[in-house]
Amino acid sequence: MSDDPLGRFHMLPYPLERTAGLDLFRHAKSKHYVPVLLDTDVTAARAAIGRRRREGDDLSLTAWVVKCVAQAAGEHRRVHAVRRGHRRLVVFDDVDVALAVYRRLADDESDERMPMPFVLRRANEKDVGAISAEVRRAQKLPLGPRQQWLEARGFAPPSWLLPLAFRTPAVLRRWLYWDRLLRSPRRIKETMGTVMVTSVPLTSRSGGGG
Repeated sequence: MSDDPLGRFHMLPYPLERTAGLDLFRHAKSKHYVPVLLDTDVTAARAAIGRRRREGDDLSLTAWVVKCVAQAAGEHRRVHAVRRGHRRLVVFDDVDVALAVYRRLADDESDERMPMPFVLRRANEKDVGAISAEVRRAQKLPLGPRQQWLEARGFAPPSWLLPLAFRTPAVLRRWLYWDRLLRSPRRIKETMGTVMVTSVPLTSRSGGGG
């Protein structure tokens, strides 16, 4: 805690573990994207989920959104294709959806939670109940020290290497890791999935949270 003419404040250490997220944001800025504002009526979906919950099924609206996205991508596979070089597209049949599951690091005694990537494999072939169960399982998976992936696969670096990697300059991290990962469609699918769904807060017509 410190005193200042503008008021009292205290300083907190910035978690090194957030470096991977910053790298992804830097990479995303180099891509073409189209912002879309979409207003969707989910009244029927929420009512159906409510009925299933009363019957004992532990369903979530996030799982329903994941199912909708995966189903659409499975029916129009080119939307989750990955470029290979300059002349080819790799079009996968399976839709692997990446989610951010918020967890507290195993060796962190603070209350801060970190978004950790978790990939739902073949989400286009699963129903909402199966997807909900996998998300619940991911929320309870045991964590090891410095663990950043809930289930590390593909090109995910080992936990013991992360402290060193996060301290290297961004240009070196990009050359050593990101360029090699993003060059291979197989590595991308194994490590990051082919579609990403982020948590989006829902707002009711009356202005309350949903």
